[in-house]
Amino acid sequence: MDYFKSNVQSNIYKLSKYDSLLSLVNLRHVYFYGNSDYSDDFMLSTLLEQGFYRALTRYPVLAGHLQQTDEGQMVIAVDKDNLNMPIYHEFQSDIHFSDISKAGFSPSAWPHVKDMCGKYTCPDRDAGTIKLGSFYVARLKQNSGVIFFANFCHSTGDGTSCFEFFNRWAAETQALVTDCPAEEVVYCFDREIITSELPSERTPLDEGTRMAYSRRSTLGDWIAWLSPNTRGRAMTYLDSRSPAQGHLFRISRSKFDELRSKVLECMPPGARMSSNDLLNAVFYKVHGQARLDAEKKQSGWLSWLTGRREESSGEHRLSFTCDLRHRLGISHLNYIGNPLYNAVVSIPIEHAQSPITPHALADVATQVRGSIAKLTPSFIGSYFETIETSGFNIGTFMTNSMRFKLITYVTNAEHARMYHADFGYGVQSFSTINPDVASLNFTVVPSPPSTRDFFVNIMEDPSVMDCILTNKFWTEFATQMY
Repeated sequence: MDYFKSNVQSNIYKLSKYDSLLSLVNLRHVYFYGNSDYSDDFMLSTLLEQGFYRALTRYPVLAGHLQQTDEGQMVIAVDKDNLNMPIYHEFQSDIHFSDISKAGFSPSAWPHVKDMCGKYTCPDRDAGTIKLGSFYVARLKQNSGVIFFANFCHSTGDGTSCFEFFNRWAAETQALVTDCPAEEVVYCFDREIITSELPSERTPLDEGTRMAYSRRSTLGDWIAWLSPNTRGRAMTYLDSRSPAQGHLFRISRSKFDELRSKVLECMPPGARMSSNDLLNAVFYKVHGQARLDAEKKQSGWLSWLTGRREESSGEHRLSFTCDLRHRLGISHLNYIGNPLYNAVVSIPIEHAQSPITPHALADVATQVRGSIAKLTPSFIGSYFETIETSGFNIGTFMTNSMRFKLITYVTNAEHARMYHADFGYGVQSFSTINPDVASLNFTVVPSPPSTRDFFVNIMEDPSVMDCILTNKFWTEFATQMY
């Protein structure tokens, strides 16, 4: 810690409006390492901690205070004389790595982490402030392995940013283990770099996108007016009233390729369909069917009380996250932040009532591809201009989302660097996310290097999850891991 404190400089990091929107949630990743050789010096505690604080000097935002100005602008303030240090804690577990591995790395086999942050950002119980990072190292029985629980406030960056920090931590530790300097890397935290890279041309946003980010409401303004601490507490309370279930599934590459071939036969010759397009289409259809099936099981006074009906109307929106680094030409800058866009596809919810066939999937996949094709630099320029106007705030997007009968949220981290962190003893045996994910129904996580299968975390209301677990198409297409 002394190394970090002697090198950190005070700074104010202005957040974008989109950063502010995401400041409400935490990103929570879990990494497993096995000590296959039962080496006595495996992941030495002193070196792990030294490596952590060396990496932190590259990521000073994690030691800042999340603040909201009177104008609603959010910033991360790093004050070297008043640091908001991230939590770093190592503890001993009486669970053996082999027991966790045999359980398929199921959360039921994980050691308990006391006072670990939840899915929403809330003040730390001891410090009274929102911690922008918290990291727990569980040393397993007989030094058989370690588990890293790495948690980040989403305002500091997206998944790519979080993986970069963890990988840097590993690189700094490996340098201490091998006595060879880590590769020099410079990260960019300047949010204004995005606007500076945008072209002068603009392509108008479609009406649905424009309204989602600009139409204000009294409720939305009230949510924006709340302090970050109060917002987090409120969301945590509401979440506790309707807890969700999370499960991890595995889709074999052979089954996926077989389905892809059938879907392509239903598309025009030469049509392009990425794995992301097809996965989004599958998630959309399965989620829609499960939601309708869950509604059908409600009847009588319960349906009237909850405002649900067996007949379905309205729009079912598919919202999937797109990383804009490549499209903006800033991949080489090692940008740390949230250069993201939520692409959307809206279809009448009656579509969910139709069977899941190659033709139906081709229809949705084509619309997904069309939504992504719109992401030209000029369109992205209009998008950033819209969300940075005074009409957009943290409550705008939340309240506008309530207009839809059902939204399927998807993020695809299939190609993320989640198996690149070598602390000097090899990369992860397994990597995943905490299954209880805020605001995301379907999350595709990278697969271990030994396989090309797809790993998908699904989180939903228990009644909808039960219908997913019994959905004929899904149970034949995917295997539940935990």
